[in-house]
Amino acid sequence: MKYWLAVGPPENWLFTFNHDNIWGFNDENAISWKRISAGDILIPYVTTPIKGLIGYCTVNSKVVGGKIYFPQEIKTDGLIWKLRLTLNSNKIIPEQDWHSKAIHLDNRKFGLQKSLSMLNESLAKDFIKKLDKILVQ
Repeated sequence: MKYWLAVGPPENWLFTFNHDNIWGFNDENAISWKRISAGDILIPYVTTPIKGLIGYCTVNSKVVGGKIYFPQEIKTDGLIWKLRLTLNSNKIIPEQDWHSKAIHLDNRKFGLQKSLSMLNESLAKDFIKKLDKILVQ
């Protein structure tokens, strides 16, 4: 099992968690995306204005998207994030608590400019432990 940090704006995470729990990446993330397997853990990081971790998900499957799905893709009538993951998202902080309960990270220590990065296992487990404390409150 591997652990991954996935970075995206709040509106994209909301769409994912309010629809089919599908998250996507563009071709710039192809090398990392290919290394993901079912059972890996994806830790969502929500960008501005939240700037924090909001939970964790188990990767169910991977698929290369063949149809336009996400709102930005519909708007532009083109595939943007064709490298897709289906997720089990039952460990997510409720959206109304993202501002107050998200775990904030030091941007200089983490590759937050990349939308997909593998995490060190001990660091990921530390994040999960902190998130579990928040999720049981």
